[in-house]
Amino acid sequence: MFKKSVVLKANKLKPITGVSPDYKTVIFFTLFVCGLIIGVTVISQSGTDFTDFFSKIIHNNISAKKDSSWFKCFCGEFVWLFILVFVDFICGLCGVGLPFIWLIPICFGCFAGMVLALFFINYGMTGLGYCALMNIPSYAITAATLVKCCCESTKVSNEIFFYILSGSKGDTSKTPILKEYTVKYIFFCIPIIIAALISTGSFKLFSGLFSFV
Repeated sequence: MFKKSVVLKANKLKPITGVSPDYKTVIFFTLFVCGLIIGVTVISQSGTDFTDFFSKIIHNNISAKKDSSWFKCFCGEFVWLFILVFVDFICGLCGVGLPFIWLIPICFGCFAGMVLALFFINYGMTGLGYCALMNIPSYAITAATLVKCCCESTKVSNEIFFYILSGSKGDTSKTPILKEYTVKYIFFCIPIIIAALISTGSFKLFSGLFSFV
């Protein structure tokens, strides 16, 4: 009896897809900005131990990129950006993936904010100039891509959640949605490739302008 009542209620519900794409875009962009603020706050308010630890990680990464070939440097940039998109893709295939989808732009924004704040604190306007050439273009493209990914993942995750809740079995009506979802994510990889190319090219061409690299 209880199971039947749950199924009946689920059938009356509709997936939360009525929220306009523009509205969802604003939400996820706001989450990214919140992550930026959190990242800046963490670096500016944390003690020297954590700042030195994070600074060491960043500079080790810079040293590795400096000693790497163009192709190896590009692969390194692409892989870590692709991981963000891939995690978003997997969360969208999960009926309870929505909380994790919301965390992705926050986490990326937090990382970007920490990097920007670190370079500004350590090197002032020169550090910001470095970020403007090396990081900000790549971060902007990646953030915009993640926002679109989150919108798509939210829609599909809601669809799957209500599909499971309704107790539908043997229903293949969602197959076209999943195929479309996968194709969209394949296209979402294109701006990630562009972001990795821009980051790699900027570093290889302009890193010599900065004495701390």
